[in-house]
Amino acid sequence: MVPENARTRRGKAKTAPRSPATGEKADRWLESSLSQYSVAFGTFVAVSLLNIWLEDLIGYQAIALVYLLAVVVLALFVSRGPLIFGTALTALGWSFLAAPPKYSFHISSFYDKMMFATYFVVALTIGQLTTRLRAHREAEIKTKLLAESERLGRTLLNSVSHELRTPIATITGAASGLSASGTLTPTQQKLATEIESASARLNRVVQSLLNAARLQSGQIRPKLDWCDVSDLIRLTLREVTSLKASHPVGVRLATGLPLVKMDVILMGQVLSNLLVNAATHTPPGTPIEVDAHMDGKNLVLEVSDSGAGLPPDQVERIFDLFHRSPTARPGGTGLGLAIVKGFVEAQGGRIQAANRPSGGAVFTIWMPASDAPDVPEEPL
Repeated sequence: MVPENARTRRGKAKTAPRSPATGEKADRWLESSLSQYSVAFGTFVAVSLLNIWLEDLIGYQAIALVYLLAVVVLALFVSRGPLIFGTALTALGWSFLAAPPKYSFHISSFYDKMMFATYFVVALTIGQLTTRLRAHREAEIKTKLLAESERLGRTLLNSVSHELRTPIATITGAASGLSASGTLTPTQQKLATEIESASARLNRVVQSLLNAARLQSGQIRPKLDWCDVSDLIRLTLREVTSLKASHPVGVRLATGLPLVKMDVILMGQVLSNLLVNAATHTPPGTPIEVDAHMDGKNLVLEVSDSGAGLPPDQVERIFDLFHRSPTARPGGTGLGLAIVKGFVEAQGGRIQAANRPSGGAVFTIWMPASDAPDVPEEPL
């Protein structure tokens, strides 16, 4: 025998309540579906009452045309299921209320049988076409509204970003002037330094907004030229000196790397964003590695860290615009990685994010490196 408490647990498992979210969605769907079926049934009842009055005036065969008109009008307001339901009701209603013998679903005349079958097919076809046209029209309207919304958003983003740059430059210049005056107390000097730091951070945010707006509007036009990868990495590391103070950065370059056609400025921002992203999401003192090597005809650049890694459910969305992981530290904008992806793809490359087997995250960039010119060896 099964113990009573075990049977009770099994019974509870079988009748587990739905989650609130699932229940609400199902209730909303059921309510919407029932309302449309109610409209279809109500339309059938109203038209049937009208046809009972019209039959003596127009004849039972013309009644089918009135039902057909009702199906066409119904298709403008309900979805496919309620439409089929309404079509079946009108066909059966004509058979029961109009076609002889009355008040019976039996149709005696072969002509009336053909008319019944033809009516059902024509009503379904017209109803389906009307429903498709309505759905297509609604999709067009949604697409236009979305495109207009995106356009207005880009325009607003671009305008606001440009308007912010002037006051930011003024604040930065004033703070630098105060720091260089030499007449400040230690407290005033500290405040001026904080103003400079905050202005620089705000300027980076504005620059990210501008880059995002340029990517969204398709205004990124890379200036591709032959680039030495080692020089690119060295110049980028020189620009992120504050990062190197808190995170040791190791560089591994394969021997014999060819020149690669890239936009030096865009790729510098790509590497800089990836390095800042790694430093932001790892504890101080955590090493960051930059690796460059060849994979067939592609140059591979990797920026990896030894932090906690990426949440598995966020890897696919990591490059989405304004997307931030739930575990991310407050203060970010969700633009850095989206800009990285846009800049890389604008130059014909691709990028991928993953977790390292040993722990931490790794961002891998593949850039085409075919037909690279030979690099002459420098004399020792």
